[in-house]
Amino acid sequence: MNNPSIVFDKLEIRAKSEQSNPALDRISIREYIKEVEIGAFQVERDLTQRVKFNVVVE
Repeated sequence: MNNPSIVFDKLEIRAKSEQSNPALDRISIREYIKEVEIGAFQVERDLTQRVKFNVVVE
């Protein structure tokens, strides 16, 4: 699937767009929020920050 607007769309719409290759598996993670210690700059280190992920793997 090359259309990013369809990736997180409703299941019915995504299924119709992939009828030519129905054998694909997909893992979707939506709105996954995690508190982590992450920092690129010194002032960010040793602090927790909230990160959010939306990932689709096919």
